[in-house]
Amino acid sequence: MPSNNGKININLIKSFCTLTPDANIILHFIFEEEHFKLKVDHFLSLISSGEIPCEIMPGVNREVTKRLFSAVKTYINICRFIKSWIKEHIKDPTDIIINKDVLQFFEDAFSDLFSSHRRMGLRYRDIRVVEDALVNLLYRDIQGNVKISLEDFFRKAEDQLSKKFEDFSYRQSIFASKINANILRETDILPVTRTLETILENKCGIRDAEDRSQLGETISRMYQTNRWYGFVSTDYTHIINHRREIEKYTQLIVDDPLYILYHLDKAVNTCIHPRESATKRKIPYGEFVRFSSWPGIV
Repeated sequence: MPSNNGKININLIKSFCTLTPDANIILHFIFEEEHFKLKVDHFLSLISSGEIPCEIMPGVNREVTKRLFSAVKTYINICRFIKSWIKEHIKDPTDIIINKDVLQFFEDAFSDLFSSHRRMGLRYRDIRVVEDALVNLLYRDIQGNVKISLEDFFRKAEDQLSKKFEDFSYRQSIFASKINANILRETDILPVTRTLETILENKCGIRDAEDRSQLGETISRMYQTNRWYGFVSTDYTHIINHRREIEKYTQLIVDDPLYILYHLDKAVNTCIHPRESATKRKIPYGEFVRFSSWPGIV
């Protein structure tokens, strides 16, 4: 079939393909990471402009939730580090009532932390989030003539940081809404076999168990629905660099948001569905998923 006069055939992709983001794509959006903004925006535009079906795998949701909890825990630990640093460098910290002069201690504490963040295993972005939250809260209390001790200020700051999870969850729901995603449950996915897990690990080079889980669920869904699936990621180190092996052994299409439609277009222009294609290529997809009955070509 011709490739739509040199253009990517969005209508065919919409009819025969499904896109699914990995956890990183969603987290880039939630954390508003500037470095990945263009790629995430491109992914969102692909969905909205072409009305391409999109699903979020249960393993992806699990990973996102875990990472959000971890981020909030990190924020609170950073807050406690700043509190300890200031207490060590200020005279009689229990007697201090927050005022403008305390800002110097906050600036010095964060400066010290930024200079040693790698040694401490912290990310620059996480420290910046906490600095923004604490200093903004400090300014509001100072300018609002709030009489509060240093101890009570940090207690209030921790409470505020713990609520970041609610903010993140809200942005997660916005992301799902923007792509009109079908959020899948465990019961929506046919169980993956150990055979597929072994292929992903040993032949495709996917060493991380969470990555294998997300890819395995997507492969299962592809053969369950008999639609071509595009697994969208920005993780070149652990996933995208192995995209050729993943396609060779499983037929799942994995790529960056910038290139995923091109590869889906190639798949739909073969004019055959994944199961039929797997049979022709001698890919034993029946050994990948625990089908309740042998699937026929639809």
